[in-house]
Amino acid sequence: MAPGATNAQGHEDAGEARERCFRTAIAAGDSSPGRRDPVPGKDVRPSIEGKTAADVAGDLANLRSEIGGMRGGASVTKKFCWLMIPAFAAVMVGSSALTATVNAQSPTELAQTMATAGSAYTALAPTRLLDTRTSGQTLTPNGSLNLTVTGGSVPTTATAVALNVTVTDTTAPSFLTVYPAGGTLPLVSNLNWSPGETVPNLVIVPVGSGGQVTFYNDQGSTDLVVDLEGYFAPEPSGTTAGSYVPLTPSRITDTRPGSSEPNAGNTLRPGSTLTIQVTDAGGVPSSGVTSALLNVTVTDTTTPSFLTVYPQGTTIPTASNLNWTAGDTVANRVVVPVSASGQISVYNDFGNADVVVDVNGYFTDGSSSPSNASLYYPMGPIRVLDTRIDAGTPGADSYLSEQFAGIDGMSSTANAILANLTSTNAFEPSYFSVVPEQATPTTSDVNFGASETVPNLVIASLNSQGDANIYNLQGTADAIVDVFGYFEPEGTPGQAAVVPCTAVSLTANVSTITQGTAVTATASATCPGGAAVSYEYWFQAPNASAWTLAQGSTTAGTFTYDTSNWIAGWIASDYQWTAGDYQLLVWVSSQSGVYQGVQASLPISVSVPITTSYGMGKVIVVNLVAQSLTAYDNGQVVLAAPVTTGMPGLRTPTGTFSIHWKATPYLFISPWPKGSPYYYSPEWATWVMNFLAGGFDIHDAPWEPVSAFGPGSENGPDASHGCVHVPYSAMQFLFAWSPDGTTVVIAS
Repeated sequence: MAPGATNAQGHEDAGEARERCFRTAIAAGDSSPGRRDPVPGKDVRPSIEGKTAADVAGDLANLRSEIGGMRGGASVTKKFCWLMIPAFAAVMVGSSALTATVNAQSPTELAQTMATAGSAYTALAPTRLLDTRTSGQTLTPNGSLNLTVTGGSVPTTATAVALNVTVTDTTAPSFLTVYPAGGTLPLVSNLNWSPGETVPNLVIVPVGSGGQVTFYNDQGSTDLVVDLEGYFAPEPSGTTAGSYVPLTPSRITDTRPGSSEPNAGNTLRPGSTLTIQVTDAGGVPSSGVTSALLNVTVTDTTTPSFLTVYPQGTTIPTASNLNWTAGDTVANRVVVPVSASGQISVYNDFGNADVVVDVNGYFTDGSSSPSNASLYYPMGPIRVLDTRIDAGTPGADSYLSEQFAGIDGMSSTANAILANLTSTNAFEPSYFSVVPEQATPTTSDVNFGASETVPNLVIASLNSQGDANIYNLQGTADAIVDVFGYFEPEGTPGQAAVVPCTAVSLTANVSTITQGTAVTATASATCPGGAAVSYEYWFQAPNASAWTLAQGSTTAGTFTYDTSNWIAGWIASDYQWTAGDYQLLVWVSSQSGVYQGVQASLPISVSVPITTSYGMGKVIVVNLVAQSLTAYDNGQVVLAAPVTTGMPGLRTPTGTFSIHWKATPYLFISPWPKGSPYYYSPEWATWVMNFLAGGFDIHDAPWEPVSAFGPGSENGPDASHGCVHVPYSAMQFLFAWSPDGTTVVIAS
């Protein structure tokens, strides 16, 4: 697995709803992860796929503490478009009417955070601004501190600063949020960690009141080390100095032996320095460059150490960019000035370490005017993607394509975005790579181990459609993207981004219905003045992963659902039927044709169906065609399960019978001799109920895999000798529920 950006553990040295396009590589025939126009047999999974409203509400309520404060083969390529935003709401069943709400920045507040003028970057020699280990300002739970960043080398006109922020001496799982002083604590995070970890990350944050920025720690205590890397400020007229030129990510160094990249075999030793050529490599021109945007990774580490990246030919600064313990693979985004010869130096303090360097773009010196030279527009942090509650978790060898340009306050001509990309819930070690197009990536941005939560800053280049593609190598892992700003080419301002609606709510006239009762849902939202608001209405059946579009784009804030085909559901683990909760969902947009991110949902409980076809009392009905069993109590379904019945030549008899006796456990012995095609070895079953003399029973079949039950199983290798095989959990319930004399109907 190629190393890339990660913020895994390491140690600081003792001296230091808009429209989303989702593309994924899926195995041919697999269900699609989501689309706004449903296709028969394909899943439609907007945001809470696989979760009840209670699940999602609980996820949101516990989001800060649950994961360290993240507030905040052959394949066929499919493309799907739908919406989501950084806020989600869900509520539980109420008494007579239900309401779900989303609260986020108001349109006015969001508009105020959007930059109106672009800024150019000035790179500085790394300078340590803060080390709480020596200043005595250790951050405590829910603690914050302000740090002055302007003055000296940073002018008061600076719009944002680039800081390398490291947490160390951490005592509990937590997160750190960095934001402009005087502002509201945003629902995003910059660093996440577990106890004892040392984690760095590059942070580019707008300058707040008094020329300060604020650092907030959520849980436990942590020390903080902050190094100044540079700043953004309005660009002087008549020059492109400090403009950013985005590139397709390219690998320019990999010291691992056999990598076939520049510097292959030049593993860093203790106290050693490696010189890397940046200009005239990876798309960076030979001249006109002041600094480069790099992703620097260490791997194959043998001892705790740190790495410092600085301009070649200058003194090693008292600062670090990466910190690690032995065996870690750690990476961080680095913006570093290049020397007159276009080179940088990388210093390793202790032990051995291989270094991998990917270039993402560069900043100009003003001597030329590249066509895509761009300025930076900081904005209020906004969560654009969280696959835990929308889009679907990225699978192995798959792409997730996210729309950025023209969405949630970003310009329609944006060519790069600045964001924090976080991986979490990883099933196995892997990496994310963020690229403009879906080509096999040769670089990486976030490396992570199983179950790790790892963030890294990315400045992601966008393609001509305004998308960036997140590639996951193997296993599954959730991705979270928090955007802090965007880059736009100079002289080509795009159409002003449409401010999304906020505070959406969804109410219904009833909370519990029987099949066929109409449900009227009413949606409302706070939207910008003059916006052409549109809605889409969806529903999801109990225990289903697929969503169904009930009403396409409409200007109506009220919609009546037809429930004539709605039914109750069952608990998947034991097949018992309960009142089924249907989830209702509304998408709201302030821009016609673009679903830029506001939604709300609520559940409607559908009561268990009633039938008197088999009379009253307790009745067990086996359908030989459907290979199913349904248990009724006074006409009400209490259990429904797949079964396996008699094989050809030994079919299960049809008719109306009753339970004669029950036994637990019970040993089945073949009445056919060895050599007979029907002979079987002795087998134990736990729950057995006889309904017909001659050995016709309803029982569990521990030798039969759960996947074998259901339609067609009577002709399969696990078909019975005339009995009715039932999955263990369903049979356990049925055994306890059915007294002797219970009616059994076997129908074809």
